[in-house]
Amino acid sequence: MMALKLTLKPHERFLIGGAVTAITNGSSSGELIIENRVPILIREKDIMRTQDATSPCRKLYFIVQLMYLDEQNLVEYHRTYWNMVKDILEAAPSTLQILDQISEHILNSRYYYALKAARELIKHEEKIMQGIKQSEAGVPC
Repeated sequence: MMALKLTLKPHERFLIGGAVTAITNGSSSGELIIENRVPILIREKDIMRTQDATSPCRKLYFIVQLMYLDEQNLVEYHRTYWNMVKDILEAAPSTLQILDQISEHILNSRYYYALKAARELIKHEEKIMQGIKQSEAGVPC
């Protein structure tokens, strides 16, 4: 097994496996060697906290994150995910291509790659919401 070496920025956080709390680096850069097969969200920017899951696509990202970190509850997370996909597609059919990518990764248990694709979904959602706000304000899109 090959070890994973993490180089952390000062005060950077990361999650290991199903850890309930994040691990935070101290005030200077640091290195860790992980010699185990556990899912890790390496960068703090990849971690979605419950209170940050404030839109349908952010909630979907959060569910995928839970799939990645908590294998014991995959059945429930998958059920929730597919219900969310249905709702998002009904509300925004333009998300189909991105949701297909995420779903393919999920069906192949590639949750980290599903998270990366879900970040694209969030960006798409933000563009849609920006267009709606501009339309409501009378600004041509």
